Parts: sequence; structure tokens; C-alpha cells
Amino acid sequence: MITKVGYEPDPRTGMWDYRLTFTDPRGDTYRLKITDLTWQYYCQSLRNEKRDPAKIALELTTILQKRDVFLRIGLARGWKEYPDRCYLQITGIYTFPDYLNGKTFADFQLKQGVSP
Repeated sequence: MITKVGYEPDPRTGMWDYRLTFTDPRGDTYRLKITDLTWQYYCQSLRNEKRDPAKIALELTTILQKRDVFLRIGLARGWKEYPDRCYLQITGIYTFPDYLNGKTFADFQLKQGVSP
């Protein structure tokens, strides 16, 4: 069950941070980073429409709660700060019906100089 979509700048880096809080069928709750570029580009396209990220997150939470959601979860590699660790991350979000309404990654062009 989807609990909450997070969409806000990371206070440490200033880069946009995408998170999803959900409960699995066993009752375990997770809050994982979303690395799915289609999701990130979709959120960016909504922000380019001058929409507030907090409202976008609330709308996406509502959308996901009303659909069948399948998450592809993978492992992040260790990095400079934590070279000895790997973390779970969401690498794909799939919904039925499709939250993208048939659009694909290529349909969401980013403005030059703007990061997802």
C-alpha cells in the first residue's frame, strides 16, 4: 500500500529528491529513493508548469493509492560517503491504469540546464 510520495530538494545537495513510502504485503514499511528517470522527468514536467512540488507529491500519492502499483526495486552501489554499503532503491514504477496515460520517458523533455 502506498503511503506517501516525497518530492523536495535534498537540504544537503540542493538536488531534487524523490521518495516513496509504502507498506509491503507482510506489513513492513519502507521509504525508498526513486531513481526511475521516467518518474523524475514526469515530476519535472509538472514542476515546469509552475506547480508546487508539495502539491505534485500529494496528487501523485492520491493517484498511486487508487491504482494497482508494481515497483521494481534494486540495489544502489556504494559511493564515496558509504563505499561499504548498498541501499534499496526504486528503479521502476508501473501502475494499472498507467499514471502516464500512455506517455513514455521520451515525452517529457527537460529544459536545458534543469536537472530532474
